[in-house]
Parts: sequence; structure tokens; C-alpha cells
Amino acid sequence: MKKYLIPVLFLLSIEPALSALAPQYRNVRDLDVLVAYVHSHPRVASRLHLIDMRRFSIMYGAGCVVTFKRKKIIRLPGWVGPAAPLVFSRTTCAED
Repeated sequence: MKKYLIPVLFLLSIEPALSALAPQYRNVRDLDVLVAYVHSHPRVASRLHLIDMRRFSIMYGAGCVVTFKRKKIIRLPGWVGPAAPLVFSRTTCAED
């Protein structure tokens, strides 16, 4: 019985992972990027209205929007990994 247990356990352990990073950790990391941007731009911080986690955007002032996006990462089929970090995309108004 023991001689069959080790090969079976080995085969079960090579099952591919379904997720690389739990959503709550990814969301906190994304929020940190957005808040860091607000901290580094005093005009945005002083006129802040909303941080939108669904659209990865910051709304401030009179209709000004700063948007962020993720770089697309191409992975081989079956490979998983963390989502790319958010990076600045564009703004509709001058920040400074």
C-alpha cells in the first residue's frame, strides 16, 4: 500500500495552480498605486472627488480624470502569474 501512496501523492501535487494572487491582495496593490499618485500630485489631492477601482481612475477638480491601465502580459497556455501592476495611462487635465 505504501509503495502506491508516494506516486499518487506526486501526481496530485503537479496539478496546475488556478490563481497566482488572490483578488484582495491585487486590489490592495492597485489601490496603493492610485493613492501614491494622489500623494505625489498636490493639486489632485486638494481637489480629489473619487477613486474608482473598477475603471482604475481618479476623478478630481471640475471633470478631470486620471486613468491607469495594466500592461498586457503574454503567457504560455497553462501558465499563470500575477497581474501586471497598474501604470499611468493618461489624464484629461494638467496635474501641476
